[in-house]
Amino acid sequence: MASTLPTLCFHEIFQLLIDDQRTLHSCLLVNRHWCQSAVSYLWRKPFQYTDASYSSSVSLINSLLLCLPNEDKVRIGVKDIYTATFPYVNYLRHLDFMNLARATSDWRSANCVQASPQFVLQILCRHILNSDALLFDLQLDFDTSLDDYDWSEDDWCFFRFPGADRSLSQLRTLNCFGAYDPILLLSASALCTKIESIEVSLDTFGWTRYQRGELMVKAGAETLVALIAKQEKLERFLLQDCPFRGFVIDLSNIFNALRSAQGTLRHVQFSTIDVQGYPLLDVLGQCNNLESIVFSRCQNIGKCANKKPTTPYFPKLKTLTLDKTFVPVPTLRTFAANAGHSLEEVLLRDEGYQENWNAVQVFAVNNPNIKKFQVHGAITELPQILRMVKSWRKLESLSIMHTNDENEVDELYEADYFIVDLGAAIPNTLEHLTIQLDLEFTAESLLRFFQNCQAPLKTLELPATQCILDDHLRVISEYSPRSLEYLNIIEATNITERAIRAARAVVPNITCSFYLANNNLIYRGHVSS
Repeated sequence: MASTLPTLCFHEIFQLLIDDQRTLHSCLLVNRHWCQSAVSYLWRKPFQYTDASYSSSVSLINSLLLCLPNEDKVRIGVKDIYTATFPYVNYLRHLDFMNLARATSDWRSANCVQASPQFVLQILCRHILNSDALLFDLQLDFDTSLDDYDWSEDDWCFFRFPGADRSLSQLRTLNCFGAYDPILLLSASALCTKIESIEVSLDTFGWTRYQRGELMVKAGAETLVALIAKQEKLERFLLQDCPFRGFVIDLSNIFNALRSAQGTLRHVQFSTIDVQGYPLLDVLGQCNNLESIVFSRCQNIGKCANKKPTTPYFPKLKTLTLDKTFVPVPTLRTFAANAGHSLEEVLLRDEGYQENWNAVQVFAVNNPNIKKFQVHGAITELPQILRMVKSWRKLESLSIMHTNDENEVDELYEADYFIVDLGAAIPNTLEHLTIQLDLEFTAESLLRFFQNCQAPLKTLELPATQCILDDHLRVISEYSPRSLEYLNIIEATNITERAIRAARAVVPNITCSFYLANNNLIYRGHVSS
C-alpha cells in the first residue's frame, strides 16, 4: 500500500516532518521511491543539523563538495572525486551562512587540504547561488569572532554572485548581522521584492574591527531604507544594535521607510537602538495590521506627535513588550487606549514603571481582554497589582517579577492578606502564575488561596519565596488543583524529603534547591515523578 501512495500525499507528509531529522532519515531506508521523496526535504534546511555534532558538520560539507564541478574539487584539494547520488544543492531552500562557515571550518580541520576555510566557503556559496536552488530563507551573520575568516577580504555580496538573480528572486526571509558590507542590502533591493521578514543589525563592533566605522554604519542605514521601500508585502521587521558605541546614527529615514509597509506590517522589534525622540508611534500607528511591538533595551522613545490621528492607532495590536525600555507615560496611554479590546499580552520588563504605577494601570482600564501580563513591581505595589488582575477575566498567565530598585527596603513582606485575596481575584482562566518576590505567608493563608482559587493552574512559581515549609507542601498536596503540573520553590531550604515526596505524588514536576533527609541537607535541582 505504501508503494502506491500518491506522490502528493508523500509531499504533504514530509512537509509536516520537515524539522524531524530522525524520522526523515528513517524514510530514506524504506525503498527508492521513499528515498527520492524524503531526501529533498532533508536538504531544504540541512544547516539546522550542524549543531548536533562535529561529525554532522563534516558529513554535510562532504555531501556539498560532491555536488561541485570537478575543477572546483581540484582547486580545493579533494582527493577522491565522486559524483553525488542526488543533486543536494538544488534542494536547498534555507541557507544559514554562519552554520555553513562553522561546518566548513570543522571539515577543514578534519581533512588535510591546503585550501583555507575561507576559500572553500567562497566556492561553496558561489556554487549554491549558481545552482538550481531556490532560496526562501537567507541567514547571514558575518561573525567577527571566527578566527578562520576575515570578512574584509573577498566579495561576500551574495546578491551579485552569478545566478543570484534566479536563486534569490523568491526570497521571503533575510537576516543580516555582523560585519557585512552595506552594498549587500542595496544589491538585495535590486533583486528582491517579495521579502516578508527582515532582521538587520547595524553593529558597529564589526565595522570598527575593519576600520570603517561610522561611515559604514550610516551607509548600512541608507541601504536598508532602499531595501524596505522595494518590498511588496513586508510583514516582520527587526532592527538592532544602532548603536551606543561612541556615536549615534539618525534612524529617521528607516522609520519613515516603514510607512511603505503600513498595509502589510504585522510584527516589529527594535533592540538596543537610540530612537532619539523620533515620534515612532506616528509611523507604527499607521500600520493598521500591526499585531506585535517589541522594544528591547532602547533609549529615548518619543511621544506621539499627532495628538489627534484621523484613524485609531494599533487597531489590531495583540502584544506589547517593553524590555529594559522606558516609555513616557503619554505613550503608554496611547498604546492602551488605542489598542483597546485587541490587546492580549503586555510584558513590562523594566524596573522603572513603579515610578509611574498609575500609568501602568491604564491597561486595566482600557484593555479588558488581556491574557498574559508581566510586570516588575516592588512588594509595596502588590495591592495595585491585585486591583489590575480583577479587571482581566480572560487572564491566562500572570508574572510579578522583583524590581532591582536600590531604594526598596530589603525585608520580608507579610503577604497573608495578599495571597488570600489573590486567590479570589484571579479569573478561572489563569493557568500560569509566577510571583518572584520574597513573600512571607503562612500555610493557612496558602490553604485559603487554594480554597478561593477557581483557576485551573498548571504552573505555580515562587522562585524567591523562602518561607515554604512542610506545612505549605502538605497544603499543596491536599488542596492544589489537580491540573497543577509544575511547582517552583527553589529558595525553600526548610523542607523535608517526606514532604517533597508527598507533594510530588500530586505535582509531577517540582524545582527546589535543598531538602532535609535524616538531618542532612540534600541538594536537588529538580524533582520529577
